[in-house]
Amino acid sequence: MLELLCQKFSISISESIFIGDSVKDELAAKNANMKFIFADWGYGKSKSAIHRQPNISRLHSYFLKDVFNT
Repeated sequence: MLELLCQKFSISISESIFIGDSVKDELAAKNANMKFIFADWGYGKSKSAIHRQPNISRLHSYFLKDVFNT
Protein backbone atom coordinates (compact mmCIF):
# COMPACT_ATOMS: atom_id res chain seq x y z
CA MET A 1 0.00 0.00 0.00
CA LEU A 2 2.78 2.47 0.88
CA GLU A 3 4.51 1.72 -2.40
CA LEU A 4 1.29 2.43 -4.32
CA LEU A 5 0.77 5.74 -2.51
CA CYS A 6 4.33 6.84 -3.22
CA GLN A 7 3.96 5.85 -6.85
CA LYS A 8 0.59 7.62 -7.20
CA PHE A 9 1.96 10.89 -5.81
CA SER A 10 5.42 10.57 -7.41
CA ILE A 11 7.18 10.39 -4.06
CA SER A 12 10.40 8.47 -3.58
CA ILE A 13 10.22 5.75 -0.92
CA SER A 14 13.82 6.44 0.04
CA GLU A 15 12.92 10.07 0.78
CA SER A 16 9.72 9.23 2.66
CA ILE A 17 9.10 8.70 6.34
CA PHE A 18 6.16 6.83 7.82
CA ILE A 19 5.04 8.08 11.23
CA GLY A 20 2.88 5.54 13.00
CA ASP A 21 1.78 4.31 16.40
CA SER A 22 1.43 0.57 16.01
CA VAL A 23 3.47 -2.51 15.27
CA LYS A 24 1.43 -2.93 12.06
CA ASP A 25 2.52 0.55 10.95
CA GLU A 26 6.12 -0.36 11.72
CA LEU A 27 5.88 -3.59 9.72
CA ALA A 28 4.27 -1.81 6.76
CA ALA A 29 7.15 0.68 6.67
CA LYS A 30 9.71 -2.10 6.98
CA ASN A 31 8.11 -4.10 4.17
CA ALA A 32 8.17 -0.99 1.94
CA ASN A 33 11.81 -0.21 2.87
CA MET A 34 10.62 3.12 4.24
CA LYS A 35 12.02 5.00 7.24
CA PHE A 36 9.75 4.79 10.25
CA ILE A 37 9.26 6.94 13.33
CA PHE A 38 7.27 5.48 16.16
CA ALA A 39 4.82 7.99 17.62
CA ASP A 40 4.94 7.33 21.34
CA TRP A 41 2.06 9.76 21.85
CA GLY A 42 -0.24 7.37 19.95
CA TYR A 43 -2.09 4.26 21.04
CA GLY A 44 0.37 1.45 20.32
CA LYS A 45 3.64 0.30 21.80
CA SER A 46 6.86 -0.82 20.15
CA LYS A 47 10.02 -2.29 21.60
CA SER A 48 11.90 -2.49 18.30
CA ALA A 49 11.48 0.95 16.71
CA ILE A 50 14.84 2.58 15.97
CA HIS A 51 13.49 6.13 15.75
CA ARG A 52 11.03 7.13 18.46
CA GLN A 53 9.37 10.45 19.08
CA PRO A 54 7.65 10.85 22.43
CA ASN A 55 6.23 14.33 21.83
CA ILE A 56 4.51 15.68 18.73
CA SER A 57 5.55 19.25 19.51
CA ARG A 58 9.22 18.31 19.05
CA LEU A 59 8.76 16.45 15.77
CA HIS A 60 10.09 19.25 13.52
CA SER A 61 13.41 19.54 15.33
CA TYR A 62 13.63 15.75 15.54
CA PHE A 63 13.39 15.48 11.74
CA LEU A 64 16.11 18.03 11.21
CA LYS A 65 18.47 16.68 13.84
CA ASP A 66 18.02 12.91 14.04
CA VAL A 67 16.53 11.87 10.71
CA PHE A 68 18.15 14.23 8.22
CA ASN A 69 21.34 14.91 10.21
CA THR A 70 21.23 18.70 9.79
